Amino acid sequence: MLDWDQHNEGHIREAQGVSREEAEDVLLSPDRFLKRADPSHGERRLAVIGTTAPGRALAVLYTHRA
Repeated sequence: MLDWDQHNEGHIREAQGVSREEAEDVLLSPDRFLKRADPSHGERRLAVIGTTAPGRALAVLYTHRA
């Protein structure tokens, strides 16, 4: 399940031009590529590289929280 932080959702839309749906396409894509990203604020972050349903290539960084 993906739980969106309001600040981050607004940031990716306004600053990066990426919709929530596009980011979720990449995060849930079966052909995605995962890589560890540099930790920020002491959190483990992952970079997911993949494509959206229409074929746009994106890299999405996320933090896994329990």
